Amino acid sequence: MEIMKCNYDGEMISYKKEGTGAAVVFVHGFGEDSKIWRKQEGTFNNFCCIYIDLPGSGDSPFNQKLSDILDYAKAVNAVLENEKIDHCILIGHSMGGYIALAFAQLFADKLLALCLFHSSAFADSEEKIKNRKKSIEFVTANGAAKYFKTIIPDLFFDNEKSANLIQEQLAIAALTSDAAVVQYLQAMIDRQDTTSVLKILGVPVGFILGEYDKAVPFTPGLEQSHLADVTYLHVLRQTAHMGMLEETSIVREILGEFLISCSK
Repeated sequence: MEIMKCNYDGEMISYKKEGTGAAVVFVHGFGEDSKIWRKQEGTFNNFCCIYIDLPGSGDSPFNQKLSDILDYAKAVNAVLENEKIDHCILIGHSMGGYIALAFAQLFADKLLALCLFHSSAFADSEEKIKNRKKSIEFVTANGAAKYFKTIIPDLFFDNEKSANLIQEQLAIAALTSDAAVVQYLQAMIDRQDTTSVLKILGVPVGFILGEYDKAVPFTPGLEQSHLADVTYLHVLRQTAHMGMLEETSIVREILGEFLISCSK
């Protein structure tokens, strides 16, 4: 595994790279960094796998100049340009899926395929926007670490079974600065509906849903899967929002089949 750096808008972006072959880019979600994919690392060695720390997460410093989901998509493109990659398969978890869809808006010609992993093309409901605004107020008043303690356990299906995983995720999330958390939340509030992107994209789109996912509920997640021309749909039956950690072996199989199918 190589640790790489590149510049985007005056700040460095850190990412990891392993394997050779067609490029696969993994984009983590909110309150995470590239370690969210740790149980998938070393699995897809016939591909060049890139695991990005988004600006403000992991080893990538916070960049106060960024303001929306499109900015993060441009950061992903900066990594591709640094690696001289013309085409890739993009896999985005949760907020990372929002970023993947924004990437599809800006750089559709670079996509071989797209996978929304516990993510959605639908815009936030009014209720969800209201809750995100309350989250910003909470983080501002109490700090990001305390905030993540209130939300991360609900992202897992079985809290008792996943107790160690929850503690690991809390430790990772606690390293995210308050400013970065607020920036992410505001970017998610402001993001637009991207269902039209799925309708016109013209490349295979994978959807991985968790049956017990509260962040991206099963029914609306299923509804969006009908929008793409070529769809790969998988439902994880013992998962909430963290399938890559909760059902690791199944996810490895799903992603492995998806990558092989989409790289032919």
